[in-house]
Amino acid sequence: ARIAEMPWLQYYDSDVPQTVAPSKQLLHEMLSNAAHDLPDRPAIIFFGQKMRYSELNLLSNRFAHALRELGVQTGDRVAILLPNVPQCVIAFYGTLKAGAIVVLGSPLSNEDEIAYQIRDSGAQVLLTLSSYQTMIERICAATSIKQVILTDVREYLPIRQRVMIASLVEGGESQSVGVTRSGQLVEGSAGGEKPGNTPRSGLAAAAPLVGQKKSYRLYSFQQLLRSQSATPLNSGTSPNDLALLQYTSGTTDMPKGVMLTHANLMANVVQIRHWIQDARRGKEVVLCVLPLSHSYGITSCMNYAIATAAALVLLPTGRTEQILKAIREERPSIFPGVPALYLAIANYPRVRSFGVSAIRVCISGSAPLPVEVQEAFEKLTRGHLVEGYGLTEASPVTHSNPLKGERRVGSIGIPMPGTNARIVDIKTGETLPPGEVGELLIRGPQVMQGYWGLPAETSEVLRDGWLHTGDLARMDEDGFFTIVDRKKDLILAGAYNVYPRDVEEVLYEHPKVLEAAVVGTSSRENGSNSPFIKAVVVLKRGEKATSDELLALCRERLDAYKVPAQIEFRGELPKNLVGKVLRRLLVEA
Repeated sequence: ARIAEMPWLQYYDSDVPQTVAPSKQLLHEMLSNAAHDLPDRPAIIFFGQKMRYSELNLLSNRFAHALRELGVQTGDRVAILLPNVPQCVIAFYGTLKAGAIVVLGSPLSNEDEIAYQIRDSGAQVLLTLSSYQTMIERICAATSIKQVILTDVREYLPIRQRVMIASLVEGGESQSVGVTRSGQLVEGSAGGEKPGNTPRSGLAAAAPLVGQKKSYRLYSFQQLLRSQSATPLNSGTSPNDLALLQYTSGTTDMPKGVMLTHANLMANVVQIRHWIQDARRGKEVVLCVLPLSHSYGITSCMNYAIATAAALVLLPTGRTEQILKAIREERPSIFPGVPALYLAIANYPRVRSFGVSAIRVCISGSAPLPVEVQEAFEKLTRGHLVEGYGLTEASPVTHSNPLKGERRVGSIGIPMPGTNARIVDIKTGETLPPGEVGELLIRGPQVMQGYWGLPAETSEVLRDGWLHTGDLARMDEDGFFTIVDRKKDLILAGAYNVYPRDVEEVLYEHPKVLEAAVVGTSSRENGSNSPFIKAVVVLKRGEKATSDELLALCRERLDAYKVPAQIEFRGELPKNLVGKVLRRLLVEA
C-alpha cells in the first residue's frame, strides 16, 4: 500500500531510508560537534587560506558574544549582506549561537530590495562590506537597524595575494550570473583574528569607527571579535525556534520572508546526507560557488559541509577560470551547482588538465539540466551529475534523481526521504493520476513555518500540511516528477492554457537566439485589457534578427493560440542571483 501511494520508494538507492527521524540538534551544534571531533580539519578554504574547525568555532563564539553585548536578544534578527567570504560563515553560526535569527541578503540585490528586506525583517544589526557604507547610510535611515558591522573581503585572504585577489572579486563576475557591484574595497584592513589571542572584555576595542551616525553606530568586524570571549554561549533556542528568515527570489512577485526553523534546516541536511551515501565524515571537500545568500547555497554547500566536517572551498566569483583553479588546487569531491556552471566547465579549453576527475558528486538545481550538459560533465569527471529540485519554502531540497540508480532525463527525480509529493488539479484540488499536469504539492519536515508577517499569503500556500509550490508538474507511474512550468506563468489564451516553456523551446531552436522568456501581459490598445503573449529575446553576439522571422518560426511550429503577439529584443534578461529569470519585471515592463 505504501509503494502504491509513494511509488518512488522502490527507486531509492540501496540503504537510503524511506523516512528521517526529527533531529533534536540545533543547527549551530553541527559546528561545535565538528570542532570537537576534528579540530584541526580545514573548515574553510578561501583562495588557499585555510581556517580550521577549531578556529571557525571559536570565532563564531566570539561573534555571538559580540551580538549579546550589542543588545541582541533571543529571537532578534541579524542581517548579513555579504558575498562568499569566511565572515559570512562565522556570522551565520555566531548569530544562531546568540539565539538570534539570521536574515541573509544578496550583495547583488539593488538598493530598494535590500532596504525592503531589512525593513520587513525588523533586523537590528547589519553585517556588510565596508565598500557598502555609503549605500547603508541611505538605507538605514528608514529601518530598525541600530548597529552596522563593517568588514572587508581581504580580511581572510592570504597576505601576499590580498590586493590581487580583492581586485579580482571586485571587478569579476558574480556568483553564477551577472556582474558584481561591490565597488572599491577599503585599504588597510586588519588580518584575520586568531583564536589563541587573549580576548579582552567589553566593547572597548569595538568603538564606533566614526562615532554616532544618525540612528545607528558603526563597528569593525575584527575589533568586535578581538574584544570578546571565545567560550560557548547558551543560545536559549529549541529546534522549533526560527533560525533563518530567507527571502524568496521574487521571480514572479515581491520577495517574501520564509520562516525556517532549526528543525526544518536540520531535516534537509539529514536528507541530503542520506542521499549522498558514500560521503565520508571529515574526508570530503565541498566546492561552494553557489551564493550563501541563497537557500540552495546555505543548505547544499555550507550546512552540508559543516554537517559532514568537510572542507568548504569558498569562491565569491563565478569566473570559470577561477573555479577550475580551485578545482585543481583543492580537488573538491562534491560540487552543487546550476547547469550554466557545469556547461561552462565542460566547454573550457583543456579542462582535463585542471583535475576535474576529482569531482565525485554533483546535484544540479535552479534550472532544467540539459542531457548534453549531464553527459559531457560526467564524461569529464567520471562522477555523478543529477538534477534535483527545491524551493526556498522547503529549506530548499525536496527532489533529486538517484545518484547511482535509475535517472530520467528532464525529470527532477523523486522525493527525498520523509518527503511526500503529489499532483493536484489547479481548479478542484483533486489528486491527478500519473501523466496529468497539475500543481505540485509537497509535505515533509523541511517545509517552512510560513511567510514572515504575511498570514494571508501563508494560508494560501500551506494547507492541511501541504505546501502548494505554484509549480506545474506531472508524475509518471514510477513516481518520477517533471516540472512543466510555474502556475503563475501559465497564460490563459481564451479557452486554452499556454505554457511559456513550450513557446520558449521553439524560440531556442532559432540559430540566432541566445535566450528567450515568454510572459502573458495585457494589451492596452483600443482600451482593451485582453491577455496576450509577449516573448522577450536576447540574440547571440553579433547577430541581427527581426520579429517577423522569429514569428514565422513560431507559426510554423506552434498552434495559433500559442504564437506570441509581440517580440521584444533586449541585451539581457533580468535574473536573480542563481540565474532564474525575473518574469515579473518583464510583465511590468
